[in-house]
Amino acid sequence: LLALQSWPGLVTLLAWLVVGGLVIGLALVRRGGRWRWAALVALLLVELTFASFALEHTRPTAPEAITSLRTAPADLLAAARDAEQRGEIPGRFLSISGITFDPGDLADLETMFSGELPPEAIYDLVVASKLQEIVAPNLPLLWRLPAVDGYDGGVLPLRRYVDLQALFAPGEALDPDGRLREQLTAVPASRLLRLLNVQHVITDKGFDVWRDGVYYDLELSTHIAPGEAITLTAVDRLEATELGLFSHLEG
Repeated sequence: LLALQSWPGLVTLLAWLVVGGLVIGLALVRRGGRWRWAALVALLLVELTFASFALEHTRPTAPEAITSLRTAPADLLAAARDAEQRGEIPGRFLSISGITFDPGDLADLETMFSGELPPEAIYDLVVASKLQEIVAPNLPLLWRLPAVDGYDGGVLPLRRYVDLQALFAPGEALDPDGRLREQLTAVPASRLLRLLNVQHVITDKGFDVWRDGVYYDLELSTHIAPGEAITLTAVDRLEATELGLFSHLEG
């Protein structure tokens, strides 16, 4: 962890020394009363102002980062509207993605904004587009969509949510900050999805592969114990000419 930690630069250290010296000096002054406290408050405001320059709200990007309606939330909104018209409660959705994929319109985004935004702003727009695509927290609040994953790591979740999260993620992989989408590597068991009324699962294609011209969706896997057999149910109107298998051995 120490090797990955970024230490403050010389300018930051000097700024800390100056601010610390001013605070100590004002605290040691016995006269001034009200003016001394006013100076401390003013110093605090100045420090907070300079500290805010490194926050994300000081790095604006295109409005499409928040207003663009991507494919996944559009489908979820349509499904929720259909459920409400039938008098039903809209089902929840679950996202499984580490957003390591490139959005399908990456080239279009770079072409549209290359002459208007700096590279840093375009990068932020691409990241925001990927978060919109998987409807990451706290975007479900924006689109009014019921989700299972409700924490983005900024605020620690409730203990009961962590207990619920343990049903989805193995104990050794459980991260108590509540970011469920980054801890799941496969679609959870159907019984857990039914328990939470999950009707939609959003995943990326980062681990899918093309082999001999055939696309393999590796998101859905089947675990087979020694001596266990499975039966594949035929899909209607599907004529299969070959069977391709991907296996994984542990241990």
